Amino acid sequence: MGAIATAVYGALGTGRRGEVAEITHTWEDVEARLGQLILTAAAALDDLTGDARDTVDERLRFLVARVAA
Repeated sequence: MGAIATAVYGALGTGRRGEVAEITHTWEDVEARLGQLILTAAAALDDLTGDARDTVDERLRFLVARVAA
């Protein structure tokens, strides 16, 4: 998450405390870091459960049912 936060601050041109800073990242950098996080989480979930796809599907169904209720 730290790399993502750093990229967001860099894309916004702000520091961690809201001060003005140089733009050091693009929104594409933020997207790339988010994608890396998703892939890393999926690999870890697959290691833990043996089937990340089913685990994510089950979680999504739970969340959809919760929102629909």
